[in-house]
Amino acid sequence: MGNANSRSNNNNFDNLVTTISKDERINLYDKLSALGKNQAEADNNKDENFEPEEEKISLIKKFAQEPFYIKIILWIKAAFSNLSLEDVYNKSLINQLGKEIERKTPGFINYKQKVFLSPFLDKLKELYNIQKSISKYISAYEEDEGAFYLKLGDLINQEFQNQIKAVCDPFQYKLDQTNGIELRNSLLNKLLENIDSMPQKFASQFYFNSRTVEWLKCLKSLPLESFINKFKSTELGEECSFNQVKKEFNELAKVINYEVDFSEDLLKMLYYNYEQKNNSSEVDQIDLAKFVNKLSSDLTLINAFHSTFLVKKMAKVVFNDAVYTIPPLITGENWQKKYQNGWQDYFDTQWKKREKKYKKEVIKRKLQAYFMINEYPEFPYTPWQKMSQIYTFKYEYTLGFMYFFINTIYTKNYNTLSKLALQGDFAIKENRFELTDDLTNVDSLKENLNILSIRLSPSGDFGSYILGIENVNNIKQSAKETVINIIKEIEDNVVSLKEKIKTNCLSLSNILSAASGLSPAPEYGIINNLKKIDGTKNSLFIDSLNEATFNFKYSNEILEELSLLEDK
Repeated sequence: MGNANSRSNNNNFDNLVTTISKDERINLYDKLSALGKNQAEADNNKDENFEPEEEKISLIKKFAQEPFYIKIILWIKAAFSNLSLEDVYNKSLINQLGKEIERKTPGFINYKQKVFLSPFLDKLKELYNIQKSISKYISAYEEDEGAFYLKLGDLINQEFQNQIKAVCDPFQYKLDQTNGIELRNSLLNKLLENIDSMPQKFASQFYFNSRTVEWLKCLKSLPLESFINKFKSTELGEECSFNQVKKEFNELAKVINYEVDFSEDLLKMLYYNYEQKNNSSEVDQIDLAKFVNKLSSDLTLINAFHSTFLVKKMAKVVFNDAVYTIPPLITGENWQKKYQNGWQDYFDTQWKKREKKYKKEVIKRKLQAYFMINEYPEFPYTPWQKMSQIYTFKYEYTLGFMYFFINTIYTKNYNTLSKLALQGDFAIKENRFELTDDLTNVDSLKENLNILSIRLSPSGDFGSYILGIENVNNIKQSAKETVINIIKEIEDNVVSLKEKIKTNCLSLSNILSAASGLSPAPEYGIINNLKKIDGTKNSLFIDSLNEATFNFKYSNEILEELSLLEDK
C-alpha cells in the first residue's frame, strides 16, 4: 500500500515537472538548492541569543523535513501569490492546526473567521470563577510574602524553624546596651548561616510550594474579565476576534501551559494566612477541609484545561505563527530571598521588642528614682485589654503616667504653685500670667482625664460597649470595626492630652527653675520676694518649691521617653 502511494506521488511529481518549461525547472532547482544552502549556513552561523532568528530557522528546518513534492507545491504557491515561501508554508501549517483544533475541541474556535466561540467563553468563565475564589487568599500572601514563607516553614519543618529561632533569639542575652551593634550583627550572621544549612529535602519542599503559590499569583492577575467582556453576541452565539484579545490570550496561555502541582500543606497555609490576617477567631477545621478540597478540585480542573485548550497549538493559530512559542512562566525561583527576608523581618521585630523591653526597664528605674513607685502607674479602666487579639492599644504606659501625674504629682504640688502665683513678686510680670494659665490648663486637663475615665468605666459608653462583647473569638465584623474605632479615638485623645501636659510641664519647670535663680531662658526671671513667701513657713515653702521644680522637670522627661517608646 505504501509503495503504491509512493508511486502515485512520484507520478504526480513527474506530471508537475513535465508541465513547466526548462527555464522554470532550472529556476526551481536553483531556488531549492539555495534554500538547502541557506539552511546549512543558518545551522552553522546560528546565534543562540537572537530569538527571532531562531524562530525563522526552526520554520526552515521544519520545511526542510517536508516531502520534496510538498516543497515544490509550496514554492509554486509562493510564486503565484507573490508571498515569501516562509509565509506560504506558515499559512499551510496554521491551516492544518486550525482544522485540528476545530476537530478536537469542537465549538472553541471558528478558524476561518478567526474568532473564539461560546464554548471557549464558558471555559473562560469557569476559570474566572476560580480566579475570584482564590484572589483574597493570594492577596493575603502578597501582603507579606516573607512572613508567609516563615509560617509555611513551621508547617513543613517545625524542628528546623525552632533551631533558627533559638540561635538568633536576642532575649537569650541580658538587657543592656553594651555591644548592641556587635550583638545584633553577630545574631544576624548566625541567622544567615543557619538558613544556608537548610536540609535539601526542606529546600526542595519550599521550591515546590513556591512554584505553586507564585503560579497562583499569575492566575490571580490574569485579565480574564477583560477577555470575557470582549465577547459580543451574534446570531450564532458569543464571539470574539483573535486580534482583539492577543494580549489577554498570551497571558492566559502562559498560565494554562504550566501544569501545576500542589501540596496540602500549601493549601492549608493559604487558608491559615488569610484567616489570621482577617479574622480573630480560631480556624474552623471543617471550613479548612472544605477550602482544601475545593481548591484541590479547582487546580485539577485548571490542569485539565491544559489539554482541553490544546493551548500550544491554539497559540500558534491565534498569533498566526507556526513556530510561535508560549513565553515561559518563571515561578518560584526566588523563594530563598523571600524566605530570608521573612527571617530578617522576624529578627528585626524581635530585636525591636528587646529594645523596647530595655527602654521600659530604663523608664521603670527612673520612675523608682524620681517618684518612688516600683511599677508603671495604671489608668483606672482598661477595657481595651480584652480586645488585644483585635487591636493593641498603643499608649498604655503614657495614659497611666498622665493619670498619675494629674492626680498625684500635680495635686501634691498644687498649693505651692497657688501660693507662688498669689504671693510671688515676679521680676518678669508675664511669668505670673503664664503660671496662672498653666494652673487653669492643668485643671482643664484633669477634667478631661476624668471624663475619659468615666467613658472607659463599665457604665461609660466606651467601656460598656467593649465589655459587652461576650465572645471576642466570634465577634462580628461590624462590632470589630466599632471597637477599633473606639480604641483609635482613645489614642487620639491620649496624644492630644499628652502634648498639652508636656507643654505645661515644661512651662512650670521653667518658671520654677527661674524662681530659684536658675533661669533656663531670658524670658523667665526670678521671684523678688522668694524668701518671704509664706512667712515663718518660708523654708518649708522653698523645699516644696524645689520639690515641685524637680517633679515637673522629670515628669516632662518621662513623657518624652514614653513618646519614644510608644509612638513607634
